[in-house]
Amino acid sequence: KAMVTRWGMSDKLGPLAYSENEEEVFLGHSVARHQNMSEETQRAIDSEVRRIVEEGYSTAKQIITDHLDELHTIAKGLLEYETLSGDEIKGLLKGEPPVRDSGEPVKQEGPVSSVTKAGRPAEAGPGISPEPHGA
Repeated sequence: KAMVTRWGMSDKLGPLAYSENEEEVFLGHSVARHQNMSEETQRAIDSEVRRIVEEGYSTAKQIITDHLDELHTIAKGLLEYETLSGDEIKGLLKGEPPVRDSGEPVKQEGPVSSVTKAGRPAEAGPGISPEPHGA
């Protein structure tokens, strides 16, 4: 809506800024309505906002449909490695597995998570105790 009403990014309505209709509906205040634009202009703004949103949705859906295989490759990579850099994503799309610290491709068996399993205390760093003191 800001694209249309504030920044003039609509061919239909032109490079104009439209102010919002203001309503006060709070206790202790009078119920006042300041009409800054006609109902027709408001309908035109709503129509243009709807057109922009639907066009964006259609474009996004088409991009996903056209690149569904790549989407699945990235999703599988994220499920296996949890995080991927931009270069790792580019490599995955070329069929190359991510290479991490050791220089070897990462091979993990089963799901891996950075969250510790219940019943097993996390490894503590220097000066950090996994159990609260005095408990």
